Amino acid sequence: MAPPNTDRSVLKMYPKAVAHMRGQFRKDKFGLVFGAGLSQPLGFPGWDELVRHVSKDTKIKGRRLAKSKDKNRSLGSITQMLFQKYKRKCISKRRKSDPITEDDEKKIISEWLRIIHKNLYRMEPKERRRRIRYHPYINEFVEIIKQIPMTVNYNFDDTLQKLMAKARSEEEESKSRGYETVWDSRIQFRNLNSVIFHPNGFLSENFNDQSSASIIFSDESFGDQLIQTMTGGYTHLINHFARSTCLFIGISLQDSTLKHLLRQNAKANPGHFHYIVHYVDDKPGLSLETKQAVYDSNFEVYNLITLFLGNKGIKNLAKLIRMDPDKFDQLASKNKIRVKYCYYIIGCVGVGKSTTASYIRGLVTYDEWFDETLELLSLPPDKLTPVEKKKVDKWIAGQFYKKNWILAKEREGIHVVDRTPLDPLTFTEPSERASKAKLIRINIDPRGRGASIEPGHVIFLSGNTGEIRSRLLGKHKDWSSKDIEKLQNNIVELFDFEGVTEVCTRGRSIESVVREVSRIVHNSYYSEANLHGKLILIEGHGK
Repeated sequence: MAPPNTDRSVLKMYPKAVAHMRGQFRKDKFGLVFGAGLSQPLGFPGWDELVRHVSKDTKIKGRRLAKSKDKNRSLGSITQMLFQKYKRKCISKRRKSDPITEDDEKKIISEWLRIIHKNLYRMEPKERRRRIRYHPYINEFVEIIKQIPMTVNYNFDDTLQKLMAKARSEEEESKSRGYETVWDSRIQFRNLNSVIFHPNGFLSENFNDQSSASIIFSDESFGDQLIQTMTGGYTHLINHFARSTCLFIGISLQDSTLKHLLRQNAKANPGHFHYIVHYVDDKPGLSLETKQAVYDSNFEVYNLITLFLGNKGIKNLAKLIRMDPDKFDQLASKNKIRVKYCYYIIGCVGVGKSTTASYIRGLVTYDEWFDETLELLSLPPDKLTPVEKKKVDKWIAGQFYKKNWILAKEREGIHVVDRTPLDPLTFTEPSERASKAKLIRINIDPRGRGASIEPGHVIFLSGNTGEIRSRLLGKHKDWSSKDIEKLQNNIVELFDFEGVTEVCTRGRSIESVVREVSRIVHNSYYSEANLHGKLILIEGHGK
């Protein structure tokens, strides 16, 4: 099957992913990460080709090193040898035996960077400008780059800078370049958006304009970079991956430092996922089995959701991310594509609902309660007086009205909600459920305009009674094992219908539970539970 290559086909293939990224883009929590795949259509040499060009440079003459048949030699290792060869030649030309100074070292490195720069920008400027203009997809991302806080570019070149400068309005031209280039994450950024960060260094076409003092190109520099990630040197990038939902384009996951950062993020934030484009030609290519293997590997190891797209697909993905809400709604409605997904997390008190929801803040999450929690909620229902029960019921109904009202207004996105409006019924004796259901229905639709509970997929967290009791005691809530078991049984009874998935938390860490919930949200078939229909049924029959 050919990859999707129109906005409709991309949306149809990846509706959840598009809806999620659009939501993060609107909230200024979206990021872009570009790799070598971005620069290939522009005629820039790949790493192996650049190493060959550098080795042939008349100032180095290291062809034999570049042609080494030693399979244990990586490109970084070959680059390291080429630099050492060049450094020795520079030192040998000196007519004095004194040790080289720091200034000498800096001059050697500067000249080495000029050699790399010369071989990086081999193409005529006019031809390069033409290729940028006709790049298969990058121009569609310009408006996104202008609006998001930071774009990460693992390439050395200044293609994005040239695009941003050209995209300025007359007013913007009188104020700034239209972007901020950064390669040292330790410094404070001046701008709130349009920051272009080059983790591996930056070489402007005009070498004397903003180029970094070093680049990550050899074994030594790659090793130093990896050490820095372990000692806090890349804290800003780590925080960016933790706070934002990023789309990786042109990335091959061969960079050991990037893999380390992604794995670190996956371990620290088990419910936070990014997206990566696995490039495929605009023709049938990878088998379904291979795609599934790639998808599963990226998901499990790096918290990456893989999108299989070609140039046209990437271009149309950019269009979809920044598309006007009304136009996007029309596109989805016309093609009958679901773009709003609601997931309710339910379970016994103390099973870990709120904690689980707190780990997936990268989605649109709704807290258990909007207002300060009533102290009476810490007590089991049978410990409340009739007056206290009435007060609790009224307060809870008001909380669910607020959540449902906000949720009903949303037209797209992935929404994770702590508890459903049916949850109060699980705390209620069977003889009182009909009246409680009526109270909930009236509060959901206080003006009688036909408002109903937003449908959604229900994720039921079940747990061990002893573990739940221990957790509750740690939260200053004294529930008996009998009360906990009764509540769990009520949940099983009331939510025994289509659109409910159970996740057992027994003996599992919170990280394991969060990953299982994330797998349901991102990977499983979405089926909605008719919560309002169940509420009406209970109101009429008491069960």
